Amino acid sequence: MTTAWSDEGLEQAIDRMFASVWSAVLGDSIRRPERAGHAPSRGEVMSARIAVRGESAVDVRLYCPRESAREFAAAFYRKPVATLEDHEVEATLLELVNILGGNLKSWLPGRNELMLPEHVSSLDENLSAAPCSGRELDFRGWPCRLSVSRV
Repeated sequence: MTTAWSDEGLEQAIDRMFASVWSAVLGDSIRRPERAGHAPSRGEVMSARIAVRGESAVDVRLYCPRESAREFAAAFYRKPVATLEDHEVEATLLELVNILGGNLKSWLPGRNELMLPEHVSSLDENLSAAPCSGRELDFRGWPCRLSVSRV
């Protein structure tokens, strides 16, 4: 089945996929934040990205403060934050963006390939400045931002 590629359809698909992945992988729901502007200052943001290439090329990025990434990893590994190692935090972000990218690839029309996820440890960006199709989200009070952009 080929799905029409419209901005509205893409936005709705992203929202459904993100909520489903978050609940299945981290065991809790993700939601829009109750208050805006709780993004960290420059230099505190971690990011993971993955590319879908082919007839419907997109880039998927997950941005979050280091503290949020540690909370996500604690939920993923089901262990206390204090016991996490840096590689576990990075692996969690990579796995989340990989699952999101794979779900999005399956929804996109045409023949597409999922590239390998990449971890970006230091960014010159603000969480609130993530590019197009960005949505600020909240997991147990910890902010993150998802960006999906056409290439």
